[in-house]
Amino acid sequence: MKPLQRVAHHYKRAEYDDVERLCGKILATDPTDARAWQMRGLAALHRRQFADAAAFLRESVALKESPQAYINLSAALLALDRPGEGIAPLRRALELDAQSAGAYLSLAACHFGERRYQDAEAAIERALSIHPGWPKALDMQARITLRIGDIERAFALANAALAGDRSLSVSHRVLADIAMHRMDYELAKTHYLRSIRNNPDDPETFGNFALLLSRRGEYEDAIGLYKRAVAFLPNDEMLQHGLADMLLMQGRLVEGFPLQGWRHMRIEENLPLVDVPLPSELPKGPSAVAVLDQGVGDQIMMSNLIPDLKAQIQNLEVYCDPRLKTLLQRSFPNAEFKSYTHALRSSPTASAAPGSFGMVDIAHWLRPSFDSFPRHEGYLKPDPQLRTALRNRYTSRPGPIIGIAWATRKSIKLGPHKSLPLAAWGPLLSMPGATFVNLQYDSDPEEVANAVRSFGARIISDPEINAAGDLDDYAAQVAAMDLVISTSSASVHMAGALNVPTWVFVPLGIGGLWHWFTGREDSPWYPSVRLFRQSTRGEWGDVIERASTALDAFMQSWSAK
Repeated sequence: MKPLQRVAHHYKRAEYDDVERLCGKILATDPTDARAWQMRGLAALHRRQFADAAAFLRESVALKESPQAYINLSAALLALDRPGEGIAPLRRALELDAQSAGAYLSLAACHFGERRYQDAEAAIERALSIHPGWPKALDMQARITLRIGDIERAFALANAALAGDRSLSVSHRVLADIAMHRMDYELAKTHYLRSIRNNPDDPETFGNFALLLSRRGEYEDAIGLYKRAVAFLPNDEMLQHGLADMLLMQGRLVEGFPLQGWRHMRIEENLPLVDVPLPSELPKGPSAVAVLDQGVGDQIMMSNLIPDLKAQIQNLEVYCDPRLKTLLQRSFPNAEFKSYTHALRSSPTASAAPGSFGMVDIAHWLRPSFDSFPRHEGYLKPDPQLRTALRNRYTSRPGPIIGIAWATRKSIKLGPHKSLPLAAWGPLLSMPGATFVNLQYDSDPEEVANAVRSFGARIISDPEINAAGDLDDYAAQVAAMDLVISTSSASVHMAGALNVPTWVFVPLGIGGLWHWFTGREDSPWYPSVRLFRQSTRGEWGDVIERASTALDAFMQSWSAK
């Protein structure tokens, strides 16, 4: 058997180390053997040595041009995440063979990698005009169409591709993604497993499957898949951030907190000051600038770290949401608080200051374990006079004052899964002797009125308190409560940081947030918080029943005072 025949034999058997060894011997004797360079490049591609693959394949096409050689070179450049560079070889391939469906297929993949989806669609249609019904082209077209947002067409294309070739991993992933979008999690899991079986090296499938498992509440398995995806794409911010959330969800704080730094790369999060550097050690010294970012609830939670920081830093500046500035300044008078706006994303104001950092990015030093969380009695300090005035306003009859909040904005992706309409609160709102206060920002007056009519509840909606705007007034209102009952929202963080007894309805899987962790009914962040978790994903009946029993006991204890 001739040397190149032996190479082909090993390549067909996926014995890529042997291919590399034999090609090395051939090229040591004849470095002008284009076929040996080609096979060596393909072996390197399969071994995920993408830079070597690109170099070997360039040698091959320099010695002997062919459409397939250029297609292979483009594949190596695409694997290096350089899709733009992969286009020129494909243009040359099409100059050599204008009817190369494979070149158009690869061109579509490169345009897709550059997020030029209309160009990708045009290229794949050319491939299908040359090779009608080609399963690989339909497979790619399904992927493009799903990304464009035409879910029904993508569904049809993926099924058409699989009708021709059941081994196509992308079409299985497309069907899985669509099933996940439709919340058919069992079907999604089936197709993700088939996709992985057909292509065990696809990080996109691992990442999407990990997201599915997180939505199913299978957090430890999700961690394993995120890690497999990150091994392929270590610089993918979505994967790293997903892994961070899952590690933290499982209480693996030292592993998870440092990965929160990847949120700075997620432009869609609309974070302020994304260029704040990641600290390499716990900040210390005479002065520093900290940034509280993400949502209001996250900022309240992370302000828990300020007393620890003040023990290390004499002059501490903290940038925060402008709605929190007055409240935080009163609560932590030894620090200086400044408001940021999202316009500061491109401003060097905070990032240029020596020692600047994001508050979340130092949490692994200050909260490495649950034992490191302080048993505080409330670290936020409301306006005492307003608190008293509001309490007097709400206590026109005996019984406890119970604040309620039930929804997260629908514009927030997980909002509907964390929310529980007032119509489902009947066993709680019908509890005799309780006065309920509406703590819900942007509440629907008709929804409140319907609950009052349906359950005979007394629900006070105070028009003088702007829960979404003036958070200092809102803090005083929350502090006036004897108990707060809420779905997972900023209201809970406010109440917990004020040390108001608080009950939280926590979803299992989708809608569950890492900072409530798993397997516990208390919160390390807030000693006054009690968690009522879903036993079955998506089912709130059991949660309401348990909370109703607890409220009945609370009311009896109140009456006995």
